Amino acid sequence: MMAAVTASAPQETTSETLGQDIHNVTSTSTTTTEEPFAEPVPNWKEAKIEWGAAWEVHIYTLGALFALIALISIVNVIRLLLMQRLKSKAFFIAMNTLMFIMGLFRTCYFFVDAYNSNNSFPAALAYFSISVTLPCLTSAFILLFVMLTKLLSFKLASPKIVNGRVIITVIVFNFVLAITADLVTGYHFEARAILVVCQATYVLIGIVTSLAYIVLFRKLYNITIRDRKTVIRMSLTSQTPLAKPGKKRDSHIPQPKKTMALKVALAGAVLYFCIALMNLWGIASEFGLYTNKTPLPWPWWGYHFATRLLEVAMGFTILLVASQPFRKKKQESMKSRISVVSAAS
Repeated sequence: MMAAVTASAPQETTSETLGQDIHNVTSTSTTTTEEPFAEPVPNWKEAKIEWGAAWEVHIYTLGALFALIALISIVNVIRLLLMQRLKSKAFFIAMNTLMFIMGLFRTCYFFVDAYNSNNSFPAALAYFSISVTLPCLTSAFILLFVMLTKLLSFKLASPKIVNGRVIITVIVFNFVLAITADLVTGYHFEARAILVVCQATYVLIGIVTSLAYIVLFRKLYNITIRDRKTVIRMSLTSQTPLAKPGKKRDSHIPQPKKTMALKVALAGAVLYFCIALMNLWGIASEFGLYTNKTPLPWPWWGYHFATRLLEVAMGFTILLVASQPFRKKKQESMKSRISVVSAAS
């Protein structure tokens, strides 16, 4: 009898241990599925109740704005491909393509499952969908900066440093960095420190690049004013055309539009600097990767809504400059119509 009791005790202990292990595994899997981001997120169920309609305003407003960016940019790309004899065509196509990539990913992200709050996306894809704006905006602003300096014949650096291969290398590096960080973190959550490195790199690039343009803006603007005065003076004093017959003018943006492009780019630089500061704040604040706090619903909502609006605003400023060739074409069409009407009268 004693032997039977002694024999049954290990079985009960074993079953209890097995049940406890199963409970631990279940708890661990539940905790894992509730962590859609490496970055801290609020308690989605409680937060959505507290936000009410503000959650729909957040996701659908931003989703619609990013969709508009994607639509405008893809239309621009198609029109640019059909245009002939356009200088710096590659710059304009590249900038619009980058804005299309950003707009497309963000539109799907916000309309399907914003911030992966329902765990609809794999972790790696969720990370990339939220971080895609940084490589897109960084690459587009660098292209814009280089294009304007080339347009104004301003020597930014040695041709060995600023050339097509170097620019392509920088753009590829931006995307490889983002994709690598998102893939590694998506499949190895404990390696999320790479996201901090990635974000810090973009913050550094953003601050340096935007400040460089802001500092150089006055010099670039003075060049456009000087060139405009020269053209006006030559046109008033000379009876001969400024360009020889049959010679094409070396311009792909009309002179008055160059100053506007510089001013719009300046606005983009300021927005880019603000985005970099917001990301820096995100790294150091309660929204950073290594905080142990669950963010409060409204501060989290405000921080991300403000950051996304800055990204949208910068996207539209880049599109404004990237659409310059169409404004020139429209101006030339209007001039030809005026000439026809004048000749007819």
